[in-house]
Order: sequence, then structure tokens, then C-alpha cells
Amino acid sequence: MRKPKFLVDTMLGRLCTWLRLLGYDAAFVQESQRKSMLEKSFLERRILLTRETKLAHAHAYRTVILRDQHWWDQLNTVWKTLDLGPVARKAVFSRCSGCNIPLKKIPKAKIDPKKIPPKVLLHHDEFHGCFKCRKIFWPGSHLDITMARLETIGIPVSDAAGQSS
Repeated sequence: MRKPKFLVDTMLGRLCTWLRLLGYDAAFVQESQRKSMLEKSFLERRILLTRETKLAHAHAYRTVILRDQHWWDQLNTVWKTLDLGPVARKAVFSRCSGCNIPLKKIPKAKIDPKKIPPKVLLHHDEFHGCFKCRKIFWPGSHLDITMARLETIGIPVSDAAGQSS
């Protein structure tokens, strides 16, 4: 099974960000796009995530209605409903949380030292960038914190080899 793509309704912004952080292609529906979101879901084969119960039987590729208030409960519901399995550690932080595009590796020599803190440049060798918004990312303690948070809310994680931890 290929990795699902999502279309996330305006009421679920934090959920959309978290799906992106976990490596999923999650398009956010702007208020101006609401009329065309069902068509977009169907044409792009995106799973529509919404809190609107009236869309339960709408013609979309697939719809998941979320009743939960908090993003962590919403994420857990999506995970269980779609049986997504463990989150691969190597997929976490592989997409831009703002732009939704895959990040690209940037050689350390090409990093503009004015764009990141000096300590980061001194202590890190691995960098990734979003070529749309021009943000630069590097591995830090946030990866371990994110993985621990996922396990706390009931979402399994795996190492790079696909082993569940």
C-alpha cells in the first residue's frame, strides 16, 4: 500500500502540521477552497479529514470525520481509522511543516552562516531545506521529543529499518 495523501479541512490546522511533520503529504484547505475540496480530494486521491459531519456521505476520495477536539486525539483517530502502522523515524521532519513540500539535503558548505545560529553550524553536519519558503532545518532534540510524544498518545514508532520500538 502506498503512503496516503491528505486534504485537511480548515478546522484542523494543527493536525495538518503534525501530519506533515510525520512525513505525510497533507494539503490544507483554505477558506476560499472549501467549495472545491471534495473535487480536489477525488481528483488527487486525497483522504479528506474534517470535523463536518454533513460531509460524511459527500463524494470525496475518502472521508474521515473527526469528532475529537485536540490534535493529539485527532491524530490518534486518523492513525487507528486508517491503520497507518508505525511512524518511520526517517520520515519524521522530511517535509516542510509550512509548505508541505519534501525537504532536500543541503551540504553544510552551502549553508549561509547568517541564516542559522552559530552553535548549530558548529555542532551539526546534516541540514535540509525547503526550497519554497527557504527555511533550513537540522536534527536536534525535537526528534526524540516528537517520537516520545507519539508513543505517549498511542502511535507506534519505528527505527530506520522499520522495526517497531
